[in-house]
Amino acid sequence: MLRMRVLPRTPQHLLTQDPVTFQYFYDQVLHSYLVDSEIAVDNETAVKLGCLELRRFFKDMPQVALKKKENFDMLEKDIGLEKFFKSSLLSSLKRKNLRTMVLHAFQNYESLTMEGCIFQFFSLLSKFHSIDVESFQNCAVGDDQTARLSCVIFVGANCNLEYQLEGGERRFLAAFSDIEDVCYESELMSRGRVVMDVRTAAMAVVIRTATMTMAVHLATLIDAYCMVYTPNPHSRMSGIGRKSYSNPRLSGLYSSLEEERMRGVVDHYGISMATHSFTPGDDYAEVREPDRQVLGRAISPREVMLEERIGEGQFGDVHKGTLYPGTRDEVSVAIKTCKPDASHEGRVKFLEEAAVMKKFDHPHIIKLFGVVSHERQTCIVMELAPLGQLRRYLLSEGSRISKLLLLQYIHQMSSAMVHLEAKSYVHRDIAARNVLVTTPEVVKLADFGLSRGLQDGNYYVASRGKLPIKWMAPESINFRRFTGLSDVWMFGVCCWEIMMRGVKPFVGIKNDEVISKIELGERLPLPADTPAPLFSLMNRCWSYEPEKRPYFRDIEATVADVLEEERQLESLTSRRAPPTAPPTDYAPEKPPYRPHSSQGFMQVKRSSLLSDEETWQHNRMSGNLDDSPALPPRIATRFREISPSPHPRDHTPSPHTNGSETPPPKPPRRISPEIPPEPVLQLRANPPPIVPYSVTTITHGDSPAPQMTSDLRRSESPCHPVAIAPIPPPSILLRGNEGAPTESTPSGGVYYSIPEDGVRSLREDGQFVSSRGSGHGSITGSESSREGEVGVSGEMEEKGEVGEAVGEEEVLGKVTNVVKAVMELSHRVSLSPPDEYLELVKGVGMAMRELLHTVDGIRRKIPVQSHHEMDMAQKVLSSDFNQLITAMKAAQKNANTFLEEVYQKEMLAAAHVVAKNSKLLFDAVVSCLRNARLR
Repeated sequence: MLRMRVLPRTPQHLLTQDPVTFQYFYDQVLHSYLVDSEIAVDNETAVKLGCLELRRFFKDMPQVALKKKENFDMLEKDIGLEKFFKSSLLSSLKRKNLRTMVLHAFQNYESLTMEGCIFQFFSLLSKFHSIDVESFQNCAVGDDQTARLSCVIFVGANCNLEYQLEGGERRFLAAFSDIEDVCYESELMSRGRVVMDVRTAAMAVVIRTATMTMAVHLATLIDAYCMVYTPNPHSRMSGIGRKSYSNPRLSGLYSSLEEERMRGVVDHYGISMATHSFTPGDDYAEVREPDRQVLGRAISPREVMLEERIGEGQFGDVHKGTLYPGTRDEVSVAIKTCKPDASHEGRVKFLEEAAVMKKFDHPHIIKLFGVVSHERQTCIVMELAPLGQLRRYLLSEGSRISKLLLLQYIHQMSSAMVHLEAKSYVHRDIAARNVLVTTPEVVKLADFGLSRGLQDGNYYVASRGKLPIKWMAPESINFRRFTGLSDVWMFGVCCWEIMMRGVKPFVGIKNDEVISKIELGERLPLPADTPAPLFSLMNRCWSYEPEKRPYFRDIEATVADVLEEERQLESLTSRRAPPTAPPTDYAPEKPPYRPHSSQGFMQVKRSSLLSDEETWQHNRMSGNLDDSPALPPRIATRFREISPSPHPRDHTPSPHTNGSETPPPKPPRRISPEIPPEPVLQLRANPPPIVPYSVTTITHGDSPAPQMTSDLRRSESPCHPVAIAPIPPPSILLRGNEGAPTESTPSGGVYYSIPEDGVRSLREDGQFVSSRGSGHGSITGSESSREGEVGVSGEMEEKGEVGEAVGEEEVLGKVTNVVKAVMELSHRVSLSPPDEYLELVKGVGMAMRELLHTVDGIRRKIPVQSHHEMDMAQKVLSSDFNQLITAMKAAQKNANTFLEEVYQKEMLAAAHVVAKNSKLLFDAVVSCLRNARLR
């Protein structure tokens, strides 16, 4: 192994003069410390020295990373603890105790830079071993050949030349500035000695050594120090002494040593002795790395024509060009050029990308045409992507790109990565900037400059170079370890970029802070319009443990399923939509003004993209309230199919239309402190039975909404059905505290949903059937109101009916309290510090407890046969409140992070689920009471 023989006076001075040599010096000291058993340190110091090397080697790894057992196991099994800790320490401590000591010591060095770690290492080690001195054992000072070789010679920049007798102290022998001549001689056939002429000494200074080789090393080292640390830079070496020439066995010793050393170099690097001559006096030899053979077809410079510059790469510019110009095979290409002044090593690295690209043949990987290598001109000719980088394309054209096309891009990328996975290659730089757009529908993977093969193992460890930290997996950031599964992580980040239409990940966060956030469990938030299965796949790609991530073949299958499902949904939506206009959003923020109550029918908000219940549930729970319908798609679809025309006889255009034009879509709603969002209905595996609703109009009044007036109670008559329309959004109930309905008037109506008993029921096929009477036609709101007043006046005289009304009204009041508590939470959560979240959730919990207590009182008054529906609704509501508590804890944990708004949104969505399902509990109570009466 090559060693630095002349050591610096101080490491700091060497760092300022030559940083590269400084790094070599540190590597040499570290290696000597790890392998030299004579350098003895205590266990505590050995752990500190190892942690300093860990911090330097893995400069991006946070302290929390070592707390994970899987990371420490990876460090031990895949990298090796012996690269950082002495073998004596590893053999004396149990792994559990060692891990505890490492965790405790490592946190003290987390803020150190690479240079700071090296200086700390030198400072600790110098207390046990001199790092600026080289020592020679088994020597003797003087010309007495009978003296024992028990002396130690020290040579260094700070001590000059010193010696130490056995059991004594170090003493000064000579200064480098006083040495005028140095030579080495043989003694007693096997031993050697060094003879020096010192200006301050009357006689020559003789140092006897145990071997002739040691004498050669000592003499050459002294001569080197004299040249470096004295004003005279010339050598003092006079060669082999006079006695050496009389012995033919020793005369060729030095040259044989040099030949042996050179032969080792030749054997290692494969250099031909015929083309590289060495002389014994040469200290250095130029060692060239053999050129790697590029398998791409050689292209003549005359076959390529360069055109305008379209980009810039690490080694040179990228030009648009033409291959085979003026011929029938003419084709537009992209040409990567290497800088003319690049070194030989730079050209080899530049051509490595072509060697990698040659191995791939896939419709979604940029194709290599060949390589131009003529004198100082080196180019790579590859397929041209006219639309450029995918990230720039998404930023400029993202508003016009559909979600379906984004999913198609992701599927094409996954198929390309399956091809790389089959070839045992890691890309190491999967990002939207390295994906090229050839046509608006086709993208191709490019930039294989960082790609490496895994032929010799299942992982690759990078030593140096710039790497994309924000796209990298935690094991790649911490340990520079790259596998196919680390590419899976990067693929997930690239998918996120695509769905965000070109936004970079972790914007505004420094590279050294990214790994800390990943270690704490933070991940990129949900992009808008992302299907739930795709985001679930992205989160699997971001699993901290590599073995929990999917392989690319599984990713491709999942993305293909998502893409096919979205295509079917889009096809279904296009068939349902009017032919002249796209689907529109009919759900207003507040009930619109209606001139006639007979025309006041609320239509359910419809989404053109969400039509399966799983996607609906995910978007509602993740806080995407803007894109989610108020009802599950299955139910909303049935109501749309059976809803009568709002204007069966009157063809007067509605306030939202202008003649025959299609009403324009409303802008999306936003969650803000001024306007609370709608409660969210979460689907369950076993949802409670659906209670049919009828819709009537109630005018604004002065009484509070939760108190049902006698006029409203009279309008509940089950004897006469009212006009059937889709169920209004749950926000209608929430707006009741602003102004409550009192009586029905032909103008200014709001809509309130009331369970209808015995009049119509909803079959499994989504059709209404009449269970009492034969009337099926819809009637106007005014007719319903008049007939309801007549019908209710007789039945309210019954005692059981009065008790039922009192129970319903009591439960409705408690439900209103829950809704008010949720509204209070919605208003204050974004304005309150995290420690106040508990009080807001506590208010919701107290109101919900009162509701459940009231329901339990009613439950005891009805037969057991009617309990099931009420019990299921109570269980659902309790589970929803537990989810609210979980969301609150997550929001508190992620406060003051870039994901704070995301977790606040999830907490808000969980609270709205509580409000919505408390209303469903009220509906279940009403249904149970009326079912009990019918029995």
